[in-house]
Amino acid sequence: MKVERRFEAPMSKVTTFLALILSVFVVAGCGGEQGTAPVSKTGWGFVDRKGTLVVKTQFNGVEPFSDGMAAVISSDRWGFVDGKGNMVVQPSFENAQSFSHGFAGVSDRGRWGFIDKHGSWLVNPQFDDVKPFSKDDWVAAVKSGDRWGFIDDSGARLPIIEMYTETYGFTEGLAAVLDRGIHWGFVDKKGKMVIPPIYSSVTPFHDGFSEVTRADDKAFGLLDKGGVFVPKNKDGAPSNFSDGLALLEEKDKYGFINLKGEQIVKPQFFAAEHFKEHMALVKTADGYGFINNKGEFVIKPRFEDAESFSDGLAAVRTSAGKWGYIDTTGNIVVEPVYDKANSFSEDFGAVNVQ
Repeated sequence: MKVERRFEAPMSKVTTFLALILSVFVVAGCGGEQGTAPVSKTGWGFVDRKGTLVVKTQFNGVEPFSDGMAAVISSDRWGFVDGKGNMVVQPSFENAQSFSHGFAGVSDRGRWGFIDKHGSWLVNPQFDDVKPFSKDDWVAAVKSGDRWGFIDDSGARLPIIEMYTETYGFTEGLAAVLDRGIHWGFVDKKGKMVIPPIYSSVTPFHDGFSEVTRADDKAFGLLDKGGVFVPKNKDGAPSNFSDGLALLEEKDKYGFINLKGEQIVKPQFFAAEHFKEHMALVKTADGYGFINNKGEFVIKPRFEDAESFSDGLAAVRTSAGKWGYIDTTGNIVVEPVYDKANSFSEDFGAVNVQ
């Protein structure tokens, strides 16, 4: 688990991936097998909710399942598998992003474009960088030279002047853009700057809010889509809201406040993450556990490490040093036999054997 922080400008390249190069031994074939015990092959694979290893542990790196496909790296090339372990798009790309809205950004010979689920090009490789299509807005950010623009799901460019040196892409109808490398603002899909570029740092909108720092007075707080700024309290900076609560840091301890700024959960945890699926992952002296929105422990802290809930399951590391998955009651549903496990996505969890 990592303590969540706001993004700082400029944003790092989108080509960061989940891939962890843990083995150079990669074998052909992706078929699954029953049981929770890891196979002898090293690398990354996927388990389903029953713990069945549906995609054998064999890949040097993987991305979470998205739109029914997962990007995997084999022999230094990226391809895509489906939920049955079939290699649907052969590993032939230098780099790849997860599918979103039916398309995935991939690079070939240093240039980025977009493919569909059959591996056919929607947009031929021509960009210096790209960001995934936003699922709500059906728009993707593309970079030419040192400037970002946007395309729709037909590959056509949107009427947004390519003058921005960085962007987070569209979320909730607005895109955060770095204007001439100086300050952040937000544009709509027509290219109108609806929130002026007066911020030194921002985050994408989530649940109607963005975390921002004003450039002029360095004030930190939350910004709504109307441009209304809500400053931090005197002791700490609230984070984006989830389930009506925001993460609050105060004297190196973490708690939660509501939309009125009232402390609902007193800062007391060594680490915490946003609420996901109505529970928040927190760390105490006894380890990692999960609380509800009243601050009550639903799952008592007893794990050495953990990830937030996703698809009703959470990856946890036990005292034996192995990873498995628990359900929302804290019961083990996938035995802790893996060297690493990542959050479930679309009913599959990425697991690793070293």
